[in-house]
Amino acid sequence: MKDKKIIDLSITIQDGLPSDPPMMIPEIKYNRHEDSVDEMLGFFPGASKDDLPNGLGWQTEKITLGTHSGTHVDAPVHYHPTMNNGERATCIDEISLDRFMGYGVVLDMSDKPDGYLVTIDDLKEKLKDIDYNLKKGDVVLIKTGASSKWGTIEYLTSGAGMGKKATLWLINQGVMLVGTDAWSWDRPLGYIAEEFNETKDSSLIWEGHFAGIEKEYYHMEKLTNLEKLPSHGFFFMGLPIKIKDASAGWIRAIAFID
Repeated sequence: MKDKKIIDLSITIQDGLPSDPPMMIPEIKYNRHEDSVDEMLGFFPGASKDDLPNGLGWQTEKITLGTHSGTHVDAPVHYHPTMNNGERATCIDEISLDRFMGYGVVLDMSDKPDGYLVTIDDLKEKLKDIDYNLKKGDVVLIKTGASSKWGTIEYLTSGAGMGKKATLWLINQGVMLVGTDAWSWDRPLGYIAEEFNETKDSSLIWEGHFAGIEKEYYHMEKLTNLEKLPSHGFFFMGLPIKIKDASAGWIRAIAFID
């Protein structure tokens, strides 16, 4: 991979950005060099501020961050307690790391309006456009264009989304890892809520996620820079942070391109 160019596909986690619901907005408290002097000296009895370079201590941060904030991958336990029609759903620390890498395919759904439900026919059409047939182990990334709204409240309502039928179709092609540059793998929740209120059709609720009740799969949310990738022929890697019994893990998603 040394001769490849690396594309960073993860967003930057920042304090207070309004691109999540209020209860999920990251909080970062910075302990700056000038503020940590006493703390640092506490580890070195007898030392004084004059013993430190320029009288400064170290810098550290304390972060309040949900596992579904920032670029992350969901484990099956996020969707439901069971997967594969009855098996215990796996947590993020239980999944083999080889599941989070593979050759990538970008399907461009940025021509679809916000709130659009991607269909199986849409997937087939986009694959035909790039003259590609899915292979077992491919990583499918859905480019909605929502990442251009990252850092604003509009991000929450931007982009097309995946439903149950399209998700299961991808899984049936041998794809287990998928991702999107939008806030959610599903359509923006407000669009789903509006349709549910009109139809009372409960199958609309979180249907892309709930596909994982029937068949195990993993999806990544809040990717970025998908427009910098070729449609296929690159290698993807997004290894999750190992958190005991967690429903997701933050990832530094990268692509290796020629």
